Amino acid sequence: LSPVGKTWTRNGTPVTVTGFSPNGVSSGAFLSDGNYISTTTTSAITFGSADFCVEAWIYPLTPATGTERCIMGLWSATNPGAQAWWLYLGSGNLRFMSDLIANDNLIFNVSGVITNERWYHVRVDRSGAALNMFVDGAVVATYDCGTSAITTGSNTFGVGGYNRGTGGTSPFLGYIGPVRVTKRSRGTASFAPQTRYPTR
Repeated sequence: LSPVGKTWTRNGTPVTVTGFSPNGVSSGAFLSDGNYISTTTTSAITFGSADFCVEAWIYPLTPATGTERCIMGLWSATNPGAQAWWLYLGSGNLRFMSDLIANDNLIFNVSGVITNERWYHVRVDRSGAALNMFVDGAVVATYDCGTSAITTGSNTFGVGGYNRGTGGTSPFLGYIGPVRVTKRSRGTASFAPQTRYPTR
């Protein structure tokens, strides 16, 4: 998902923090409700039945018990027609929800892989029928999605939060480093996470 040619909206007061990131360059600080960045839906983030990979470096700050904390996604809390997928923390678990096969399908809900105040690399990757979740390059969950397609969705794409449609933004409450969304698989095997993503 290249930033070139897209209009990104700064919602609230997210800030760039220089020097604090897994690559030592910078990260985004999403520290309260309403602080996130967003852009309009494009074909780059609506996957259908195609292969894809979504990944990010995250540094959560506060306990997530009973809350949903958005890393990134194209989602709506009220309108199934506006949602497609999102990657987030919920009750301390790493989760991936999408409209793959059914509305509000919680595909991955992995406990014990994320704690507070350290950097993690998280990834969800689809290769054919194989959907995999990775943390720090290791597979932590798998799912056979067959040939099912993810719905397109019409909401804006958010990083660090999203427009819920019911008030609130499911703020991440932490730092998010490099983010990459690509419409191709980056593999099903374990890997060493990159701290700087190429532009393709």
